[in-house]
Amino acid sequence: MPERRSSVRVSRIAAPSRPLNVPSARRTQIRTLEGVAAVIQPWWPLAGLAVIHLADAAMCLKPVGFIRDCLRDVGFPRRFWPLLPLMKTATAAGLVAGIWSTPLAVLTSAAVVCYFLTAVGMHIRARDLGRNLFLNASGMLVLSTATFVFALQTA
Repeated sequence: MPERRSSVRVSRIAAPSRPLNVPSARRTQIRTLEGVAAVIQPWWPLAGLAVIHLADAAMCLKPVGFIRDCLRDVGFPRRFWPLLPLMKTATAAGLVAGIWSTPLAVLTSAAVVCYFLTAVGMHIRARDLGRNLFLNASGMLVLSTATFVFALQTA
């Protein structure tokens, strides 16, 4: 059977001590090259968005002034504030893991786009049409959408 070529460039990472036994049905989830897990190239869009989400999670642990004001302005319930660092950390983990798993990269980046679509909607509903909407929420929506499109192209 002829080998199917992928448009995704891969680079080698450290070879495991024994070959990976990946069932053929799961090979699309873990791309392998001679038994070595492959890395999506370029990997930096996923890693960059993950770093942004980790920084945002750290700032949401005890919300800094502009984040606190933003959450109040859009009417985000205070009882959900403690969940934000957990969600953003989980997002960062999913994006980093997506570097080695294309379906996870697509899923996580799609979830981030949904998150920022919701954020933009909350700003519009609250008539918070200033810096928070145009710089923060819309800017992150554009960046997240670009990462999602990249992940789809590598799939």
